[in-house]
Amino acid sequence: MDNKYTLTAIARKISKLQSGRFVTEDTLWNWVRNGELKVERVPSHVQSWGKYPYWTDEAHLKVVLQGKGYNTDSLFA
Repeated sequence: MDNKYTLTAIARKISKLQSGRFVTEDTLWNWVRNGELKVERVPSHVQSWGKYPYWTDEAHLKVVLQGKGYNTDSLFA
């Protein structure tokens, strides 16, 4: 089973590894609204999901991030 990442966790991972390239949850939400990033609602028993209660699986996230030019090897090492 793939790991799941909330929009908050994704934004933190990208921002941490990309010097000078800060990514917010709102940026990721725009990807969702544009149909680029497929997400599902976080179950109510899961805590700490941030501004948007959605998450995505690691395999799909890697494909989307590679398409946007991010180095997924360093993000998921």
